[in-house]
Amino acid sequence: ARGALRDAETAVALDPSYHKAMHRRAGAKRQLGLLRAARDDLRIAIGMVAPGHKDKAALEAEMRGVVTEMVEAERVKARASKAAAAKVSTYKGGVTIEEHESDNEDGDAGGSGGGGMSE
Repeated sequence: ARGALRDAETAVALDPSYHKAMHRRAGAKRQLGLLRAARDDLRIAIGMVAPGHKDKAALEAEMRGVVTEMVEAERVKARASKAAAAKVSTYKGGVTIEEHESDNEDGDAGGSGGGGMSE
């Protein structure tokens, strides 16, 4: 797919107004998982073709496919993030230290009774 991307980039560089080269570059980027870049190239390619052109419907259908893949990728990412957060926040035992006001040696809550410390 990287070779296809290089070839498509060369074709676009040679003739930036050729919608098929832009379409091929979008396809190569899609195969590599570069969905936003593929969407952007498809947007450009769609803009290059006149209304009613035989390739317009195919380009628009491919654009919908890329956008669907992008949405699904975001869903998967959100689920993974949520699962990771749930895993991190789950407490499974350990030591808990609690402080109470009456925990000094003399038992008075004010702590003014020497507290077991000698001078």
